[in-house]
Amino acid sequence: MQNKPKAPKRFVFLITQLVNRYFSHDVGRDSAALTYYLLFAIFPLLIFVSTLLGVLRLDIESILFPVPSVCVCFSGNTLTRWSNWV
Repeated sequence: MQNKPKAPKRFVFLITQLVNRYFSHDVGRDSAALTYYLLFAIFPLLIFVSTLLGVLRLDIESILFPVPSVCVCFSGNTLTRWSNWV
């Protein structure tokens, strides 16, 4: 019969392994780099979408109608002001 380690020893072992893997794989540096590049990718995307809506002369109200129910992070007023600006 095998002797299983006690729960506190396993927990300490788990935390130790987690911290070692976090630092050995440079998770903090990689997440900062990913955030940096995604931030600079969003603004050209917004410019592209604004230009596309202007060129195709799409009905913005029909496009933005389902957005407030799906995207809770923006208020409907902000989207309405943005659509009027575009």
